[in-house]
Amino acid sequence: EKAKDVLEKTRGDRIIISCDTVVLKNNKIYGKPKNKEDAYNMLKLLSGDSHEVLSCLTVIKVKDNKKEEYKTYGSGIVYIDEMTDDEINSWIENNNPYDKAGGYAIQEGFAKYIEKIEGDFYSVVKKIENGIINGSFTASLEESSDFCSGDARCSVRVFERYSYAGGNRVSLSVTLFQNGDSPVY
Repeated sequence: EKAKDVLEKTRGDRIIISCDTVVLKNNKIYGKPKNKEDAYNMLKLLSGDSHEVLSCLTVIKVKDNKKEEYKTYGSGIVYIDEMTDDEINSWIENNNPYDKAGGYAIQEGFAKYIEKIEGDFYSVVKKIENGIINGSFTASLEESSDFCSGDARCSVRVFERYSYAGGNRVSLSVTLFQNGDSPVY
């Protein structure tokens, strides 16, 4: 959706890279909460149980009015500890749940409520690399770094591309983290 919105609002040769995440619980898709009540209800539903997190990477490349589109996705199962009403309300008041699927982001402090996460690390790293490199005529992987300590893994990738019209350079840094068999964040 995001990539197609940008495509419709732009003209000429271009590359659009978009990522989005949704939460799936009881066969219902949850995006970003609309307000405080919605955030509370989402977090209450997810509390003390598991849900699936789906993330999609879309790359749209337009060159000489020819469009190519590449999509890939990753998923994982997140188990959230039982949260009290006070913990849920505190999270909502002290963080920004309104721009995050399910009302939370593990990388922004919500990890303390995560019991465990299941998923694959290296396939997600490879999918993201391939999606960016294959989705751009000029994108290149400039730097990469991998770190492991016990069950924790962290990968950093820095991509660069040049605009078609001139020497403008754009960089994209991607940091992925996994602890044990958790999904990648």
